[in-house]
Amino acid sequence: MLTLNTTLFVVEVNITWLFEPVPLFITMSFKVELIPLFVMPMFAMPSTAFPNTDGDGTFTNNSQNEYKFNTTDAGDHSFNMSNFMYTIAGIKDLIVTNEQWEVSDRIGSIEVAHADVSGFIANISVSTAEAGAPFYITVTGATDIYNNAVGGMAYISITNSDIVDYTVNNVAVNNGTGSNIQVILDTSTNNVVFMVSMGSITNYISISNITPTDQVGNIQLISSVSKVTAGRYINTPVTVRIYDLYNNLKHNATNSIYFYSTDTNASITNDNLNPYTFQIKAEHTFSKTNFLFRTAGIQSIAVTNEQWGVSAKLININVVPDIPIDFTFTVSSMTQRAGVAFLLNVTDLTDTYGNQYDGNILITNLTPNIIAPDTTLPSFVTAILCIPAVRNRKLVLEKVCSALI
Repeated sequence: MLTLNTTLFVVEVNITWLFEPVPLFITMSFKVELIPLFVMPMFAMPSTAFPNTDGDGTFTNNSQNEYKFNTTDAGDHSFNMSNFMYTIAGIKDLIVTNEQWEVSDRIGSIEVAHADVSGFIANISVSTAEAGAPFYITVTGATDIYNNAVGGMAYISITNSDIVDYTVNNVAVNNGTGSNIQVILDTSTNNVVFMVSMGSITNYISISNITPTDQVGNIQLISSVSKVTAGRYINTPVTVRIYDLYNNLKHNATNSIYFYSTDTNASITNDNLNPYTFQIKAEHTFSKTNFLFRTAGIQSIAVTNEQWGVSAKLININVVPDIPIDFTFTVSSMTQRAGVAFLLNVTDLTDTYGNQYDGNILITNLTPNIIAPDTTLPSFVTAILCIPAVRNRKLVLEKVCSALI
């Protein structure tokens, strides 16, 4: 007697997406449908499993915990998304199989992206920076909690409130690594701290200081001197400040400077034959005794750094003559008649340095024995020079000529 075995053989397993995925953790359900031989309703209860073919999947119903279909499923079962998780980013295939009948199906090319960044390393290419000189901030080892290399943007900022002139560039991270150029134009003798943020993770890195540029960009000459006397030291000190290319004080300056003047007869201690060299600082004050003018008129002082071709100048310094020491006078005639006017000319009223002086000449008769207007006795003329403009002092000079009064 022949018995017809009505057991249905499973010839195909279909797996379909029910929802779209979110990277790394599969946030969808899967529908698995068993298709029987002869396309008849399924009353049998075969088992299916999701083998971990990529080696990094965490599946509830894996080969050690197969799902057994029941009559309620009627050959169709949806698996919740919490049954599936990958920990390694990449392209994956999700496979469902029925080992009994050696049938399976798959969904291929599932892109598993990395999770949020859980850590990274930030580095700076220099320990000490120079104003205006580019350097790099590099991000490496940016990974998620499963050690997948991550991508994204690392945001860069400076925490120092005294650094205001700079250009920082965010770092684009690809496959865990990225780098970008940074430039700071300010100087600082303190640590400069950078904050590097990526996702919820923040790291801090620093450079020890930022030095001025080697090149001198500007010189400042400071003094209140405006009026001086020829042959005497100026009445106020002179300060020189050195700046770099970005107008930072060169606090580490070792540059040399010297002074010169429109007065070619001036005496200046630190002239081109005796330059002054800065002693690792940006400013130096030169005492009054370093500067002495000799030529009256409007003069100037200039300072220069020849190496970088920069200079500064103090202008409109009024140099006045010193006390006169000599003059020449003549009369219009060597023989004069009593009561008749004559001319007395004073010339070459100068100080020690030949500067001509403006002042008053007082003429007095020092001959006490003049008796009558027609007397023809010889006499001498003495000129008395008054200089009230010079601190109310008077200087008496005597010049004798053989004029007859």
